[in-house]
Amino acid sequence: MSGRPGADSIVGMTSFRSRWGTAVLVGLGIAVVGLLIQFAGEPAKFGVFPPGIVFIAVAGLIVWLTRRWRVGPLAGVLVGAWITFGGVRGGQLAANLASSNALTVAGNVVMEVGLLGAVVTGVIGMVAPGAGRVREP
Repeated sequence: MSGRPGADSIVGMTSFRSRWGTAVLVGLGIAVVGLLIQFAGEPAKFGVFPPGIVFIAVAGLIVWLTRRWRVGPLAGVLVGAWITFGGVRGGQLAANLASSNALTVAGNVVMEVGLLGAVVTGVIGMVAPGAGRVREP
């Protein structure tokens, strides 16, 4: 216990260089929730399991394993951009947002909020001055 507010939080215990890495992981977690919502709405669309969850989980693991490096959030940024821009370019995102299935629409909105949040916070975490510094008590 350091006596500093928030110092004993998950961020403090994991030795993240910054809170930006945590924000990327939260964004990726939100994206997984969005995929699960979509899966609940249209399970036949995904087969046995939504494969996007595997890609997001692997990116999250890489972010976690590289948490001490300034470029640690890069995997989250890349997977978020890849899924988002791939969905836009392939027309799947627009089609899913126009779906008559409310869970498909809600799941896509939640997933995109998470992915775009991971992209934005990851980029900020990598380029912001001082974002990668550890604050010692």
